[in-house]
Amino acid sequence: MKLTIEQPHLLAALTQAGAIVERKNTIPILANVLLTATLDGKLSIRATDLDIEVTTAAQAEVTDAGSATVSAGMLTDIIKRLAKGKVVQIDHADSTLHITSGKSEYSLATLPVGDFPQLASDTYANTATMHANEFAALFARTAFAVSTEETRYYLNGVYIHNDATTGALTAAATDGHRLAMMVSPVDATVSSVIVPRKAVGEFKKLVDGDVTVETSDTKIRVTNGDLVMVSKVIDGTFPDYLRVIPADNNRIVNVDAKALNDAIARVVPVSEDRARGVKLGVSSDGTMELSVTSHVGTATDEIETDYHGDAFNIGFNSKYLSEIIAQAESGGLEMAFGPSGSAAVIIRPEAIDGLMTVQMSMRI
Repeated sequence: MKLTIEQPHLLAALTQAGAIVERKNTIPILANVLLTATLDGKLSIRATDLDIEVTTAAQAEVTDAGSATVSAGMLTDIIKRLAKGKVVQIDHADSTLHITSGKSEYSLATLPVGDFPQLASDTYANTATMHANEFAALFARTAFAVSTEETRYYLNGVYIHNDATTGALTAAATDGHRLAMMVSPVDATVSSVIVPRKAVGEFKKLVDGDVTVETSDTKIRVTNGDLVMVSKVIDGTFPDYLRVIPADNNRIVNVDAKALNDAIARVVPVSEDRARGVKLGVSSDGTMELSVTSHVGTATDEIETDYHGDAFNIGFNSKYLSEIIAQAESGGLEMAFGPSGSAAVIIRPEAIDGLMTVQMSMRI
């Protein structure tokens, strides 16, 4: 294999593929990327951890076609340190990858190409096309609610599916304490699959162009130009999350998202509780008092809201609540509270169409 490629193009492709490579691997070949040069002027770069596989490509001047596997971290670190805009020459011979750029020269050991694993092919039942931003939003807006509790593995990802009633493309995630549901305006049909956390992290990075999404019972494949990502899906049944969405939350409180989050940040330092509970006291005159009480002291703060109903108090885990509020970025929040003793609040950021979140309350 012998080729010449521009440093920015090579670095961009390496960064995309190498994002899924674990720095510490018990299987040496999984720390490598597979480089494949073809005479049509392309260098493809593939990486895998056996659960997700990413393939990218970059334009190159290929003199000799061929393949090689080399340490993803080491090669990326080298290319990153070369001067931007430089031309890089790559030559693979005698189990060594030679890299030259200007006066910089490197020789890296390689592993046999035949040892590099590839995810088994699959037959995809459904195919959909949408803009990258629309696809990424399904995961970016719900990822915060993905559970990290490994015993409930079926909650360790984002559930994408078509709503049984409306047919709308929907993403949902929950950890049992909060729920996030994002309904997309895209008319698309997918297999109902739970996308694991690591793939979620890669999918939500997509920003440009169209993506083709293919789903089967065991895998999801996403194609975005020269980028192809294939991931296994979680083999489990996602719970009927619609059952936890309250139906009688009629006390509507509208509040500025930044003002609420800032107030939470000001009172929580007094808390020494792991849950860092915060009490919201909503008054009939439209004020909301936030308070924290612990054995070391108390803290209160107050913000204005648009509410004129009966007064009530409710407590929440401040960290979970702040993560939900952060989805609004800026602007207003609609908070729908239920009757006294209600277990949850529905929160909808006004500026984000299709997003609904539910936060379970806690006793304070």
